[in-house]
Amino acid sequence: MGLKKNKKLVPTRWSITATDDMLGKQFLKNVRNYPWIENYELFYGEFMGNQYILLMFPSVWSYELFELYLPHSSWNPGQEIKASTDIEGYSGRKSYAFDTAGGYYASRLQFLNI
Repeated sequence: MGLKKNKKLVPTRWSITATDDMLGKQFLKNVRNYPWIENYELFYGEFMGNQYILLMFPSVWSYELFELYLPHSSWNPGQEIKASTDIEGYSGRKSYAFDTAGGYYASRLQFLNI
C-alpha cells in the first residue's frame, strides 16, 4: 500500500506485531472508559501449548505480561527456566516491549478483545 518509493519489505512477524499493537490501541480507547471491576478476577486459558493466566485488579487500566521460557526451548537453550516481563500503565507505553516482544502485543490484543 502507499507510494512505490515508500514501500518497505519487512519480516512477517514485525507486521503481525505492528497490526496487534495498532488494533490494541484502538480497543484501549474504549477500555479506558469502562467502569472499574468490583473484585479481583482470575482467568486461565491454554492454546497451542501456551498457558495463560489473567488476573484483573479493581483499578484503572494497566497490563503486564510475564513469560516463562522452559529449558532447551527455542527461546531458551539453557538448562534453567527463564522469565521476562513488560508492563504498561493507564497512559500506555512510550517504547517497544523488548523483553516479551510480539507476545506482549498479541496477548494484550486478546485481553482487550474479551
